[in-house]
Amino acid sequence: MPGARRAGDPARGALRRAGRARHARAGGVRRPGGGLRLRLLRDLRRRGRPRAGPRGRRRGDRPAAARDGRARRARRHGRADRRAGPAPCAARGARSAAHHRGRRAPDARHHQPGARRARHHRLPADARDGIAARRTGPVGAVARRRRHAARRAAARRGGRRRAAAGRRATPRPVGSRTCPRPCPRVRVRVPSRGGPAVTARPARPDRPDRLVALEARVREELALTAYPAPEWVRPHPAAAAAATGGTEVVDVLVVGAGQAGLTLAFALKRRGGTDVLLLDSAEEGAEGPWTTFAAMHTLRTPKRLTGPDQGLPSLTPEAWYRAAYGDEAWDELVHIPKERWQGYLSWFRRMTAPRVRNGVSVTCVGPTEGHRDLLAVEHTGGTVLARRVVLATGMDGNGEWTVPTVVRDALPADRYVHTGAPVDFSRYAGRRVGVLGGGASGFDYGGSALEHGAASVDLFFRRTEVPRVNPFRWMEFFAFGAHFPDLPDEDKWRFTAQFNRTNQPPPQQTWYRCTRHDAFSWHTAAGWDAVRLDGDEVVVTTGAGEFRFDDVIAATGPSVDLAARPELVLLEPYVARWGDRFTAPTGWEDPSLVGYPYLGSGFELTERTPGAAPWIGRVHDFTYGARLSMGLNGNMNSGLGAGGRRLADAISRSLFLEDRSAFFDDYRDFDVPELVDLGRGDPA
Repeated sequence: MPGARRAGDPARGALRRAGRARHARAGGVRRPGGGLRLRLLRDLRRRGRPRAGPRGRRRGDRPAAARDGRARRARRHGRADRRAGPAPCAARGARSAAHHRGRRAPDARHHQPGARRARHHRLPADARDGIAARRTGPVGAVARRRRHAARRAAARRGGRRRAAAGRRATPRPVGSRTCPRPCPRVRVRVPSRGGPAVTARPARPDRPDRLVALEARVREELALTAYPAPEWVRPHPAAAAAATGGTEVVDVLVVGAGQAGLTLAFALKRRGGTDVLLLDSAEEGAEGPWTTFAAMHTLRTPKRLTGPDQGLPSLTPEAWYRAAYGDEAWDELVHIPKERWQGYLSWFRRMTAPRVRNGVSVTCVGPTEGHRDLLAVEHTGGTVLARRVVLATGMDGNGEWTVPTVVRDALPADRYVHTGAPVDFSRYAGRRVGVLGGGASGFDYGGSALEHGAASVDLFFRRTEVPRVNPFRWMEFFAFGAHFPDLPDEDKWRFTAQFNRTNQPPPQQTWYRCTRHDAFSWHTAAGWDAVRLDGDEVVVTTGAGEFRFDDVIAATGPSVDLAARPELVLLEPYVARWGDRFTAPTGWEDPSLVGYPYLGSGFELTERTPGAAPWIGRVHDFTYGARLSMGLNGNMNSGLGAGGRRLADAISRSLFLEDRSAFFDDYRDFDVPELVDLGRGDPA
């Protein structure tokens, strides 16, 4: 019988020994399932009695390349090749080679490798016959079809999940290589010798059913935690008259509707303060840096950050990400892609429903005539009167993105940019770029320039060594975020000055993003001493020598200068700075910090001269300029939670104390009976 085991066959034994010798000389490893033996036996069968297959080809005559490819795929996926070959079996002679390639003979017992096969052959003969009958009869055929259909459906679902998560492989372009440590869920092809990289757009949320369920849970949790429910803030006496005259009066006006403004609005809502208005100059979905000028691929904060949610589990970034992209996508994630962070903020805004007006720029904040307890906020759409004003305008909220004078005075405006401005990086294709500043944004812009075909990028550190330790990771514990504002001034100064001395390094992925390019170089102890134009070249003199570029990028951060902000021009002369209140100890001097505003315990501005402008205490600073007084705060993802809670508590406390007399009158006049029946109740 073809394929039956025959003892004492010299031709078969010689063939097997020769094959094993060739396999050993090639350094091969025997595959699970007896792949070597199967190949030898197939050769033997083809020499003996070949039989025609269903497609006119001899059974067992599958091309060797196809067999080897199938085995390689099986090994790659961590499983034995079920079709690689049979193990010894007493019934093997009754089965054809087609059975061992997955086509079972009608009267054959099902045969599987490994532990299941061993258990099968340990069964009694009658039990094996029963199993064979169930697997080969009409009922078994129906079960097999159903099982195979279910497997195909699961494979299709898995393929869709991989495609939505950006895991499906794409054709590799000529002259490119894949990032050795790519950003999670964002697949990037990085050019090895110039040429733009191709970055896949992050997939949109692909789990609408799970998002719907999450949103229902958000509404339920909001209802369950809404005690005490009354909206307690009293309308201002001027509200009715102002509304008649066409001027709106609100309790709190927030300048900025990015992550800081949304966090504060929700925190106030949780405290019963609902008369809050947010104004933002950007269009909806473009607030903040994430889809405008930020050049990073992902956030730099650990993915498990919280803050906007204010402790509500279903509003956390993790809950949204799992619902939108799946648990597997979250588990594989290291840092959240910036576009998806913006997507989370948009979803958070929809769920918390703050009152926001986009496309409106605030032009002036100042006192009002006749109402000492109101501020006038002028904007491009009119004027709003507010009892409190919060500045939530991000990194440059207390100043502006500043290009150093050594660059600004020497070059025309079209030869340099700052990392706080949107840039079309294709302008750098084929050009030499110099980056001043070794912060993370410098690496982000340098990496983007290289990915768009820059001929070279040189990045310059003023420090003698590249920073390696990120102090933000140390700061991310509850007490530091919550109680930094309670520290003495000397401790606040030392913490902030120490941060300036060490600064933070670029994330590891950002470092690889740049250094994988041969055209990237970095230089330490290389501050820029002079810049000049020589023909069409920019000549830069540094501590590391002279360099020539076509374009310059300034990654030097924002300045803190209240006079540079149009909306703060009226209050700037009255605001106290740290230089007015504090003298640094010897050895801790830092001129860059003396111009920071000196804030109160609730982020409020304080007067430079007491009594000169008491109204500025109604303005709260939730921007980068608050970091010396308040530590982690609104412009930092790590500080959203603690900063938002402290600021919301401070505003609600000040509004309550301001109206305390009216609250006492209401309390004294309160006469709603709770005991309504003085009769005897029914006997138990």
